[in-house]
Amino acid sequence: MSDKNFTDDRKELWGREWTSAHQESLRPEALVVLRSNMYFLEHDLLTDGRDFIFEGQGPTLADIHAAWIFTWLAGMDDALPKDLFSAKEFPKTFVWFGKYTDAISKAMKQMESGRKVRQLKGEDAVKEISEGPFGEKQLSVDKRDPTGLKEGEFVHGYPQDTGFTRRDKGQLVGLTMQEVVISTKAQSGAEIRVHHPRWNFAIERASASGA
Repeated sequence: MSDKNFTDDRKELWGREWTSAHQESLRPEALVVLRSNMYFLEHDLLTDGRDFIFEGQGPTLADIHAAWIFTWLAGMDDALPKDLFSAKEFPKTFVWFGKYTDAISKAMKQMESGRKVRQLKGEDAVKEISEGPFGEKQLSVDKRDPTGLKEGEFVHGYPQDTGFTRRDKGQLVGLTMQEVVISTKAQSGAEIRVHHPRWNFAIERASASGA
């Protein structure tokens, strides 16, 4: 919090002040939201004692979305006050946390033992990415999309929660109910396709000169 480069970066990312005093002023409301979420887990999702949210043999994407914020904060000293977040008050949720972290740890070990990691220098990574094939061969633009955007139009896309001061710009090559695909250029001149989800992201027309 005393590093100006860091606080300036956070200020640009969030679009608001990032001083210690301002961050501290947000803490009570943040704890209220976390406690509400923990209560929902304890008394609605996990009330029957299931191992995972969808009652399977292991965690799914639903567990990851529900657990990550708590397991991340649990690794920081005093981030979650013990008088508000405890196994005594939320016993089923803390059992679920343990099963979740055990499953993730086991999966990480299996992944690490089953592959050989290849290390690349930065310039080599850029070369492989910019010269590699596209994951999706066939893209389409939904002609009924409420935005009225058409294939080949210049657009810019950006997240609506954080990071909205930096926008990806280029030509629209894909548009569905689930995602937007923007074609842009790398510094090398190679085509790069940027994929944005539709949820919590905006897509807007931009001038060709601006793109």
